[in-house]
Amino acid sequence: MREIPREEWAEFLDIFSRQHEGWLVTVEVLSEEIGAQVEAEGKPLEGITAELARHAQYYSANTRTHRAG
Repeated sequence: MREIPREEWAEFLDIFSRQHEGWLVTVEVLSEEIGAQVEAEGKPLEGITAELARHAQYYSANTRTHRAG
């Protein structure tokens, strides 16, 4: 495991997302109040982004849903 410097997050996540697009993923949301909660399970990955505010960090893992039809 290696630490990614903050200024490299956007580029790293872009490359990671392209390399892993379509992989089935589980997305967990971590909260101090309720702990880890599964947001999505077994969904194809579309991408991961990080939105960096001055005092906060937001991460987003996008998945797509396939419907039979």
